[in-house]
Amino acid sequence: TPIYAAAKNGYADIVIFLLDVGANFHAPANSGPTPLHSAAENGHVKVARILLDRGVKVNVRDEDGNTP
Repeated sequence: TPIYAAAKNGYADIVIFLLDVGANFHAPANSGPTPLHSAAENGHVKVARILLDRGVKVNVRDEDGNTP
């Protein structure tokens, strides 16, 4: 999804824009990691903080059972 790609690559401004226009930040990429998983795994603290401030669920598990 666009928000997953933006989170994975650390594009904070794009993440904010997508959230502002109603992107689903809980949606996993192909039943895998969520945007928060991706931001955390790639060290994008600013993106992770944006998602957390917007109320993303922190205990969502990916296909391997991992949480962000």
